Amino acid sequence: MVGDDRTTDILMACEADVTSGQVRTGKYADQCNCDDLPAPTHVIDSVADLPALLAAS
Repeated sequence: MVGDDRTTDILMACEADVTSGQVRTGKYADQCNCDDLPAPTHVIDSVADLPALLAAS
């Protein structure tokens, strides 16, 4: 699951027990220092970085 919102996208991934990636766009800046929110498995700068992340897995 890839998204920019830890309260929905990353939470859903955690609850489904799947790997997650948070994109450093959109809501990321407001949530990056919130320790009470679910943490993503990976953090990427852009969805353009996703192919490299998947290839490395």
